[in-house]
Amino acid sequence: YALPVADFSGALSQVLFSVAYSDARPELSGVLMKFDEKILTLAGTDSYRLAERKIELKQAASQSHQIIVPLRTVQELARVLGHEEGEIAISANENQVLFSFGEVELTSRVISGTFPDYKEIIPKNSTTQVVLDKDPLVRAIKSASLFCRQGLNHVSFQFSQDKILVSSSSSQVGENMVEVPAKIEGKDVDIVFDYRYVLDGLHAIAGSEVSIELEGASAPGVFLPKEKDSYLYLVMPIKQ
Repeated sequence: YALPVADFSGALSQVLFSVAYSDARPELSGVLMKFDEKILTLAGTDSYRLAERKIELKQAASQSHQIIVPLRTVQELARVLGHEEGEIAISANENQVLFSFGEVELTSRVISGTFPDYKEIIPKNSTTQVVLDKDPLVRAIKSASLFCRQGLNHVSFQFSQDKILVSSSSSQVGENMVEVPAKIEGKDVDIVFDYRYVLDGLHAIAGSEVSIELEGASAPGVFLPKEKDSYLYLVMPIKQ
Protein backbone atom coordinates (compact mmCIF):
# COMPACT_ATOMS: atom_id res chain seq x y z
CA TYR A 1 0.00 0.00 0.00
CA ALA A 2 1.34 3.44 -0.90
CA LEU A 3 0.33 6.93 0.20
CA PRO A 4 1.94 10.37 0.53
CA VAL A 5 4.30 10.70 3.50
CA ALA A 6 2.76 14.07 4.44
CA ASP A 7 -0.73 12.54 4.71
CA PHE A 8 0.48 9.59 6.77
CA SER A 9 2.67 11.68 9.08
CA GLY A 10 -0.14 14.18 9.69
CA ALA A 11 -2.58 11.38 10.44
CA LEU A 12 -0.21 9.80 12.96
CA SER A 13 0.05 13.08 14.86
CA GLN A 14 -3.76 13.17 15.17
CA VAL A 15 -3.96 9.68 16.67
CA LEU A 16 -0.76 8.96 18.64
CA PHE A 17 -1.65 10.95 21.76
CA SER A 18 -4.73 8.78 22.40
CA VAL A 19 -2.83 5.50 22.65
CA ALA A 20 -2.56 3.83 26.07
CA TYR A 21 0.88 3.84 27.72
CA SER A 22 0.00 0.77 29.81
CA ASP A 23 0.92 -2.81 28.99
CA ALA A 24 -2.01 -4.10 31.04
CA ARG A 25 -4.07 -4.32 27.85
CA PRO A 26 -1.59 -4.95 25.00
CA GLU A 27 -4.22 -4.43 22.31
CA LEU A 28 -4.54 -0.78 23.45
CA SER A 29 -0.79 -0.14 23.48
CA GLY A 30 -0.58 0.44 19.74
CA VAL A 31 -2.19 2.11 16.74
CA LEU A 32 -4.81 0.22 14.75
CA MET A 33 -4.14 0.29 11.01
CA LYS A 34 -7.10 -1.02 9.03
CA PHE A 35 -6.88 -1.46 5.26
CA ASP A 36 -10.28 -1.54 3.58
CA GLU A 37 -10.63 -0.95 -0.17
CA LYS A 38 -8.97 2.45 -0.82
CA ILE A 39 -9.10 3.65 2.79
CA LEU A 40 -6.51 3.31 5.55
CA THR A 41 -8.04 3.91 8.98
CA LEU A 42 -5.76 4.76 11.91
CA ALA A 43 -7.17 4.60 15.45
CA GLY A 44 -5.82 4.87 18.98
CA THR A 45 -7.50 4.65 22.37
CA ASP A 46 -6.71 4.43 26.08
CA SER A 47 -10.36 3.53 26.90
CA TYR A 48 -11.07 7.10 28.10
CA ARG A 49 -10.82 8.71 24.66
CA LEU A 50 -10.41 7.61 21.06
CA ALA A 51 -9.00 9.22 17.92
CA GLU A 52 -9.69 7.98 14.40
CA ARG A 53 -8.30 9.29 11.11
CA LYS A 54 -9.02 8.01 7.60
CA ILE A 55 -6.61 8.43 4.67
CA GLU A 56 -7.04 7.51 1.02
CA LEU A 57 -4.70 4.85 -0.36
CA LYS A 58 -3.28 5.02 -3.89
CA GLN A 59 -4.65 1.58 -4.71
CA ALA A 60 -7.40 -0.55 -3.23
CA ALA A 61 -6.59 -3.30 -0.74
CA SER A 62 -7.16 -6.75 -2.21
CA GLN A 63 -8.97 -7.70 0.97
CA SER A 64 -9.90 -5.97 4.21
CA HIS A 65 -7.49 -6.60 7.08
CA GLN A 66 -6.07 -4.85 10.11
CA ILE A 67 -2.99 -4.82 12.32
CA ILE A 68 -2.02 -3.18 15.62
CA VAL A 69 1.39 -1.49 15.45
CA PRO A 70 3.21 -0.96 18.79
CA LEU A 71 3.24 2.58 20.14
CA ARG A 72 7.05 2.77 20.23
CA THR A 73 7.26 1.80 16.57
CA VAL A 74 4.75 4.45 15.57
CA GLN A 75 6.47 7.10 17.69
CA GLU A 76 9.79 6.29 16.00
CA LEU A 77 8.09 6.32 12.61
CA ALA A 78 6.57 9.76 13.29
CA ARG A 79 9.97 11.07 14.41
CA VAL A 80 11.84 9.72 11.37
CA LEU A 81 9.22 10.86 8.87
CA GLY A 82 9.42 14.40 10.20
CA HIS A 83 9.37 16.66 7.16
CA GLU A 84 10.06 13.90 4.61
CA GLU A 85 8.39 14.15 1.24
CA GLY A 86 7.40 11.57 -1.34
CA GLU A 87 5.58 8.33 -0.65
CA ILE A 88 5.60 5.71 2.06
CA ALA A 89 4.88 2.05 1.31
CA ILE A 90 3.36 -0.26 3.91
CA SER A 91 3.58 -4.06 3.72
CA ALA A 92 2.05 -6.21 6.44
CA ASN A 93 1.16 -9.74 7.42
CA GLU A 94 -0.23 -11.13 10.65
CA ASN A 95 3.17 -11.05 12.38
CA GLN A 96 5.13 -8.12 10.96
CA VAL A 97 4.82 -4.76 9.25
CA LEU A 98 7.36 -3.01 7.02
CA PHE A 99 7.38 0.75 6.37
CA SER A 100 9.53 1.90 3.42
CA PHE A 101 10.25 5.50 2.42
CA GLY A 102 13.24 6.92 0.57
CA GLU A 103 16.19 4.74 1.54
CA VAL A 104 14.76 3.95 4.96
CA GLU A 105 13.05 0.72 5.99
CA LEU A 106 11.46 0.18 9.40
CA THR A 107 10.28 -3.29 10.40
CA SER A 108 8.21 -4.11 13.47
CA ARG A 109 6.29 -6.93 15.02
CA VAL A 110 2.55 -6.39 15.30
CA ILE A 111 0.56 -6.76 18.52
CA SER A 112 -1.56 -9.88 18.78
CA GLY A 113 -5.07 -9.45 20.11
CA THR A 114 -8.20 -7.73 18.92
CA PHE A 115 -8.60 -3.96 18.87
CA PRO A 116 -11.87 -2.89 20.55
CA ASP A 117 -14.88 -2.60 18.23
CA TYR A 118 -15.15 1.10 18.97
CA LYS A 119 -17.88 1.74 16.40
CA GLU A 120 -20.30 0.45 19.04
CA ILE A 121 -19.59 3.35 21.41
CA ILE A 122 -19.77 6.20 18.87
CA PRO A 123 -23.17 7.86 19.45
CA LYS A 124 -25.40 7.36 16.42
CA ASN A 125 -28.18 9.84 17.23
CA SER A 126 -26.79 13.05 18.67
CA THR A 127 -29.37 15.18 20.48
CA THR A 128 -27.15 18.28 20.67
CA GLN A 129 -25.12 19.62 17.72
CA VAL A 130 -22.62 22.43 18.23
CA VAL A 131 -20.40 24.48 15.90
CA LEU A 132 -18.00 27.12 17.22
CA ASP A 133 -14.62 28.79 16.81
CA LYS A 134 -11.95 26.59 18.33
CA ASP A 135 -9.60 29.17 19.84
CA PRO A 136 -12.06 30.82 22.28
CA LEU A 137 -13.02 27.37 23.56
CA VAL A 138 -9.36 26.43 24.06
CA ARG A 139 -8.75 29.66 26.00
CA ALA A 140 -11.84 29.08 28.17
CA ILE A 141 -10.75 25.53 29.01
CA LYS A 142 -7.22 26.63 29.90
CA SER A 143 -8.66 29.33 32.15
CA ALA A 144 -10.99 26.86 33.87
CA SER A 145 -8.17 24.35 34.32
CA LEU A 146 -6.45 26.70 36.77
CA PHE A 147 -9.42 26.37 39.14
CA CYS A 148 -9.78 22.58 39.13
CA ARG A 149 -9.81 20.80 42.44
CA GLN A 150 -6.35 19.50 43.32
CA GLY A 151 -5.75 16.08 41.81
CA LEU A 152 -8.80 16.31 39.55
CA ASN A 153 -9.08 17.61 36.00
CA HIS A 154 -12.85 18.04 35.86
CA VAL A 155 -14.26 20.92 33.82
CA SER A 156 -18.00 21.43 33.34
CA PHE A 157 -19.51 22.33 29.95
CA GLN A 158 -23.06 23.70 29.86
CA PHE A 159 -24.47 23.81 26.33
CA SER A 160 -27.57 25.99 25.96
CA GLN A 161 -29.07 28.33 23.35
CA ASP A 162 -26.15 30.16 21.73
CA LYS A 163 -23.36 29.65 24.23
CA ILE A 164 -21.24 27.20 26.20
CA LEU A 165 -20.49 27.93 29.85
CA VAL A 166 -17.09 26.44 30.69
CA SER A 167 -16.54 26.28 34.44
CA SER A 168 -14.65 24.72 37.32
CA SER A 169 -14.31 25.34 41.04
CA SER A 170 -12.40 24.27 44.11
CA SER A 171 -12.47 25.25 47.75
CA GLN A 172 -8.78 26.21 47.56
CA VAL A 173 -8.81 28.66 44.65
CA GLY A 174 -12.47 29.55 44.04
CA GLU A 175 -14.58 29.41 40.90
CA ASN A 176 -14.08 30.25 37.23
CA MET A 177 -16.71 30.53 34.51
CA VAL A 178 -16.23 31.62 30.90
CA GLU A 179 -18.96 32.05 28.29
CA VAL A 180 -18.10 30.94 24.75
CA PRO A 181 -20.41 31.85 21.81
CA ALA A 182 -21.58 28.85 19.76
CA LYS A 183 -24.23 27.73 17.29
CA ILE A 184 -26.21 25.08 19.15
CA GLU A 185 -29.09 22.95 17.90
CA GLY A 186 -31.04 20.42 19.93
CA LYS A 187 -31.26 19.83 23.65
CA ASP A 188 -29.47 21.72 26.40
CA VAL A 189 -26.92 19.54 28.15
CA ASP A 190 -24.52 19.81 31.10
CA ILE A 191 -21.54 17.48 30.83
CA VAL A 192 -18.18 17.10 32.58
CA PHE A 193 -14.94 16.11 30.85
CA ASP A 194 -11.30 15.73 31.80
CA TYR A 195 -10.11 19.02 30.33
CA ARG A 196 -6.75 17.54 29.23
CA TYR A 197 -8.48 15.09 26.91
CA VAL A 198 -10.64 17.80 25.36
CA LEU A 199 -7.63 20.06 24.74
CA ASP A 200 -5.70 17.21 23.12
CA GLY A 201 -8.54 16.66 20.66
CA LEU A 202 -9.05 20.33 19.89
CA HIS A 203 -5.33 20.76 19.15
CA ALA A 204 -5.48 17.77 16.77
CA ILE A 205 -8.43 19.11 14.77
CA ALA A 206 -7.36 21.15 11.75
CA GLY A 207 -9.10 24.41 10.91
CA SER A 208 -10.48 27.26 12.97
CA GLU A 209 -13.92 25.76 13.66
CA VAL A 210 -14.96 22.59 15.44
CA SER A 211 -18.18 20.56 15.61
CA ILE A 212 -19.27 18.82 18.81
CA GLU A 213 -21.99 16.17 18.91
CA LEU A 214 -23.56 15.05 22.18
CA GLU A 215 -26.17 12.53 23.22
CA GLY A 216 -26.78 13.54 26.84
CA ALA A 217 -24.52 13.89 29.87
CA SER A 218 -23.60 10.22 30.19
CA ALA A 219 -22.73 9.42 26.55
CA PRO A 220 -19.35 10.16 24.93
CA GLY A 221 -18.79 13.56 23.33
CA VAL A 222 -17.68 13.54 19.69
CA PHE A 223 -15.37 16.29 18.41
CA LEU A 224 -14.99 16.75 14.65
CA PRO A 225 -13.63 19.21 12.10
CA LYS A 226 -16.45 21.44 10.85
CA GLU A 227 -16.45 19.54 7.54
CA LYS A 228 -16.75 16.22 9.47
CA ASP A 229 -14.70 14.53 6.79
CA SER A 230 -11.83 12.29 7.85
CA TYR A 231 -11.18 12.82 11.58
CA LEU A 232 -13.13 11.89 14.70
CA TYR A 233 -12.22 12.32 18.36
CA LEU A 234 -14.34 10.85 21.14
CA VAL A 235 -14.12 11.57 24.88
CA MET A 236 -15.87 9.70 27.68
CA PRO A 237 -17.65 12.01 30.14
CA ILE A 238 -17.00 12.04 33.89
CA LYS A 239 -20.13 10.86 35.65
CA GLN A 240 -21.18 13.07 38.52
